[in-house]
Amino acid sequence: MHPLIKILQEELTFQLSASSNRRVVVGVSGGADSVALLRALHFLQNQLKLELYVAHFDHLTRAGQSAEERRWVEELAKQLQLPVRIGKLGIEGDLSEEAMRESRLSFLVETAQQFGAAFICLAHHADDQAETVLHHLIRGTGLRGMTGIPARRVLSERLTLLHPILSVRKAEILNYLESISQEFCVDSSNQDPRYTRNLIRHQLIPLLNKLNPQSVSHVIQLSRQVSETYGYIQNRAQKLFDSSVISIDDEMVRLDAGALRDVPVMMIRELFRLIWEKQKWPRKKMTFTHWGNLAQFVRNDQVRIDFPAGITARKRGEMLTLERRCRDR
Repeated sequence: MHPLIKILQEELTFQLSASSNRRVVVGVSGGADSVALLRALHFLQNQLKLELYVAHFDHLTRAGQSAEERRWVEELAKQLQLPVRIGKLGIEGDLSEEAMRESRLSFLVETAQQFGAAFICLAHHADDQAETVLHHLIRGTGLRGMTGIPARRVLSERLTLLHPILSVRKAEILNYLESISQEFCVDSSNQDPRYTRNLIRHQLIPLLNKLNPQSVSHVIQLSRQVSETYGYIQNRAQKLFDSSVISIDDEMVRLDAGALRDVPVMMIRELFRLIWEKQKWPRKKMTFTHWGNLAQFVRNDQVRIDFPAGITARKRGEMLTLERRCRDR
């Protein structure tokens, strides 16, 4: 059994063990990584009792190349006798990496809902993980950003996003495709220097490898360690939330500031990040300084402090309120 198949089998056996719904949407771009994932899932389909659906998102880019990839993926799905759904970017033109990623994820969620699937599988691998961590580090990040790509992300009560080959190196993926004589598409945009990730992949990582051939492995190992540590911190933050939050609704959260007096600043910051996440308040403009100011607000003499997205913190005695009055448009 090829190492990729073995890792995928072990990961999915664990991730799907508690679910009776084995319908899985596989995001397939046509590139080596997603094609390898699809072929490996197809190989394990009967053994793991999977019901597979192929989803391909056309970004309408690269002067017609994306259309060729769309037809190629449709043909591969036909050969494997799997249903396929094609999505397209709503508007043409240059979009940010984040905007394209959000559009693609929305399409995958819609596809999962259409087919009644409980899982979406994507083919991010260990080298992608290293690139992601380095990307976050360059832009500025905290512990959360250093955890990189999560192996499992709950999107809703009925839908979970999985990255089941996150521990597999790119070289192993290519080796697997060669072992089964499977062709794949080559995306020319992966060479485009306008995208930060490509600069990291083609310039920064080769430079790091010159300094130390094990540099990528070290970044991946660090990400795993940070992920374990951050998981512990998140659990503590949830307990702090349960003990300090007095009431919560769509626009206001009331906390017992007295319960936070002796709590380390780091944990108070994580508590507020958790509140923002639960409230689905925008966090993009919340910097490390903002989180730090909010944590200090618990202990200092200020009675009011304002934050991005129309969020205000107020104190009256031991009562601390967080309120969002206006919505970003």
